Amino acid sequence: MEVDLRSSSTTALATLDGDFRKAIDDAVAEENARTSSSRGVITVRLERVGDRLAGHTPDTAPIVRTALSAAQALGLTVPLTESSTDSSVAMARGTPSIAIGAGGRGSGQHTPSETFDTTDAWRGLQFAILLVVALAR
Repeated sequence: MEVDLRSSSTTALATLDGDFRKAIDDAVAEENARTSSSRGVITVRLERVGDRLAGHTPDTAPIVRTALSAAQALGLTVPLTESSTDSSVAMARGTPSIAIGAGGRGSGQHTPSETFDTTDAWRGLQFAILLVVALAR
């Protein structure tokens, strides 16, 4: 199985990883204690296949405040949420960063039922251009 652990906090991510590894070790030990040795033992091999860096840009950072102002100027509501995005690497390295939507409406991201409705998607481009201009000032 493949498990993807994510957090905006390096400390929380390390704790989550440790808790996950302990749960796996405990489950293996419990199953081996429960079954007869004639059936063999269960073993596990954990292999890291990727490393998502953790980071956070404060809501008070100029880039965030500028994005909120640009959205407001366009009559858009932009929620401040955390997610694993391309900006995570920059944030982990101490560079204030954000990711913005592309307009339109999506649902079911990263699932077989993912959909995207392009209605008003042009507003995402409008927001991105205004944000770039505002940040360049």
